[in-house]
Amino acid sequence: MKILTIPSWYPTEDNKISGVFFKEQVEALKENGVEGIILYIHFISLKQLFTTKLKVGFTSSIENGIKVYRYNTFNIFPKMYGLFFKYYSYLINKYFNIVSQKEGKFDLVHIHSAIYGAIAYNMSNINTPYIVTEHSTAFSMNEINDSVKKYLYGAFNNAEEVIVVGKGLLNDISKYRDKDSLKLIPNMLTLSEQYVEKDKNKTKFRFFSLGMLYNKKGMDVLIEAFNKNKDVFTDAELYIGGDGEEREKLEALINKYDLKDKILILGSLSREEVAFNMSNCDVFALASRFETFGIVFLEAIAFGKPIIGTKTGGPDTIVNDVCGKIVEVDDVDGLAEAMLNVYKDISKYDPKQIKDYCKNNFSKDVVANKIIDVYRSVIKNQG
Repeated sequence: MKILTIPSWYPTEDNKISGVFFKEQVEALKENGVEGIILYIHFISLKQLFTTKLKVGFTSSIENGIKVYRYNTFNIFPKMYGLFFKYYSYLINKYFNIVSQKEGKFDLVHIHSAIYGAIAYNMSNINTPYIVTEHSTAFSMNEINDSVKKYLYGAFNNAEEVIVVGKGLLNDISKYRDKDSLKLIPNMLTLSEQYVEKDKNKTKFRFFSLGMLYNKKGMDVLIEAFNKNKDVFTDAELYIGGDGEEREKLEALINKYDLKDKILILGSLSREEVAFNMSNCDVFALASRFETFGIVFLEAIAFGKPIIGTKTGGPDTIVNDVCGKIVEVDDVDGLAEAMLNVYKDISKYDPKQIKDYCKNNFSKDVVANKIIDVYRSVIKNQG
């Protein structure tokens, strides 16, 4: 089967990690027999007019064995959603036809996120059927402009199937499409087995957290919860990976509780540094206020580590009794109790059992085959 993927965001020279999960999914699907091609319409903010490395225009390239077609353009209609969607749908129509002439007929179009790719595709009047996988935290964070909401009904309901990556999105998207028609397929983990050097300086029980230091990641809650247990955590420490606008606030909180010798903010980490910290921690904990999925939890359980997350609709798609605990959002006492329980009962978490749970439910082959089943069903129904 031949599938055209249209991501609403995707890696660029300016941002090489944006939409990297979409890229890795297409690569995993190729490994499982799907011919995947990507068409990405990238809108550059006018604020980046003199700073962007990107050139306006249409290009094609082979990236990790995948044919990628790109059209870069400036967003000349910021916040003018009606005009923006007309322009976007015109571009999708134009470049869909160009790509189809080069590559042949597509069986199906797979769009990642209704905002804004599926909206524009739905308006383009292209006859090739499409499905949507929704990832965006904008739904749970109530960040969708009222002018955009009216377009979402058509984008979701005219799709042959709608996939969501977390339990929370089932409820969020049910405002636009019948919940019983939605499919839950989690994000996949593409990390492979790797040897990671042991931290020779580690002498304490270590909690590790990772995320941009923004309010929505709840690092302040994690610090507050650790402080609740500081009299018990005499041989415990908390490492926090990431950087962002809340760093000074978090450092002030650490100083307030006199925890400088127990809590360390590591700053931004490379993939190798993330692997090192995942491998050498005892527990991974993240107290997000919003999280549609949470790939970092998968990275942790891939290393056999127990995890602690919040009921945001994402982590509770992953966490169960085998691999950790889940608590309410902003519940400092509940998080403190969960951290204490895992600290005291760490021996009950079997690293091999946790790794097997990860492999059997979130490995790229398992998830890819679930997506392929959706493709086959839609294509069969189309005759």
